[in-house]
Amino acid sequence: MEALIGLDYIFQQLNIMTPYGREGLKELQPFKIPQASTLMRKLDDLDLVIKSLKGYSLFYNRIERAFCRLKDIRGSIRRCRGREALDVIQLFELKLFAMGALAIKGYYEAMALSLEGVAFGDLEPIVDILDPEGQRVGTFSIYDAYSDELRAVRERKREVERGLYHAVIPHLVAELKEQRLRLVAQEAALEGELLAKISARLLPYMDILEAACHAIGVLDLTMAKAKLAEDMGCVKPVFQTEVCLKLVKGKHPYVEELLKRQKKSFTPIDIVLKPGANAITGPNMGGKSLALKTIALNALLAHLGFYVFAEALILSVFDFIHILANDYESLKKGLSSFGGEIIQLNQYLEDTKKTRGLLLLDEFASGTNPQEGRLLVKALMQYLKNRATISLFVTHFDGVVEPGINHYQVGGLKHLELGRLTKSLANDPQYGVSILQNLMDYSLELVEAAVAVPKDALKIATLLGLDAELVKAAELYYGQEV
Repeated sequence: MEALIGLDYIFQQLNIMTPYGREGLKELQPFKIPQASTLMRKLDDLDLVIKSLKGYSLFYNRIERAFCRLKDIRGSIRRCRGREALDVIQLFELKLFAMGALAIKGYYEAMALSLEGVAFGDLEPIVDILDPEGQRVGTFSIYDAYSDELRAVRERKREVERGLYHAVIPHLVAELKEQRLRLVAQEAALEGELLAKISARLLPYMDILEAACHAIGVLDLTMAKAKLAEDMGCVKPVFQTEVCLKLVKGKHPYVEELLKRQKKSFTPIDIVLKPGANAITGPNMGGKSLALKTIALNALLAHLGFYVFAEALILSVFDFIHILANDYESLKKGLSSFGGEIIQLNQYLEDTKKTRGLLLLDEFASGTNPQEGRLLVKALMQYLKNRATISLFVTHFDGVVEPGINHYQVGGLKHLELGRLTKSLANDPQYGVSILQNLMDYSLELVEAAVAVPKDALKIATLLGLDAELVKAAELYYGQEV
């Protein structure tokens, strides 16, 4: 569903800077009804960060610089817990991480933030172990300060190397080289012992390091969500106990971006959905499916703890958000699109029996013959009409919306007169499609259930230059049957 509604585009806009933040995004799941209080806390935390972005921009910039230097140390944590001796590179990364986390902790505490899941333990002892000389620089080696014996061996090795540099007598050169080899081996053995000892000293602090990884991931992801909301003018969704979904000036940012490149504008979606069956009817090219995806995207973002792309979104917490559209996976398995729809629908209907959610159906039953498809849609609307779940049908079938069903209609081309426009569009069909897109009214209007679906298909075909004889024949059938 994520790719279908454009959630992947939103995720690509997030400036996540650490492996821990990226892992947090990958593991993100919509909050459900039992987790409603956690979802509210996540949104409140996001609100705190958004409000503090301008006042503490310097601190946030420093936190981001610290993020850039952090490596993924989770493998080293696992090895240390397994009582393996860490190597110099792994200890170097642990030192960089501990120093970076310590700096982030300082900036975070200076902003007086208190976000769920962001808690730093005492990192100073870890830095002290990895920086015995107190230099607090971003390098690591097995320092002389770890061992007097190691220091003595290294000093003796340096003396031998100085002697070797000045030696010219062959047997003396050979003797010094032999001494150096013995000292190098002794140094390597002592370093190996010290690596094991340093790793053992770090073992009690693995929980603190793991907690810091989690805290940094939460902070990184929350900051990325806050900056996205700030940059793209998003708003905080409002959750309430009453089952409803009200979207005011809702937008789909990916489609809006595509339209901007074509110097066109996105028509915001205004809609109020009620428990039971709701419908959006209208002609092809009228933006019905886009309206459905805009609703789905914003509802899902709200349940993931994001701000939304609208002037307002008021909704209840759902246990599921399902969208039923063309099922390409079913086609791969040898099923028809209609067969795939039915299998998927059965699973979704089971959820509607157990709890409440949001069920979105995009042109259900369009893969079977129109008469049967219309009847199936009509029956399904009646079946879902009294459920606690909010169901939204997008359909071009006529005569399926009955009393008791919340009905919206796309404006379409009903205000357009053919006139002289027909000839000019017919001469250039590609230009005609572009003009029709500009003339189409994509807004949604609340209508009475009995209002018929606008017959814009013939109007569109005529405007695009369909053969005049065929148009006359179609008009005749329209007059007799429609």
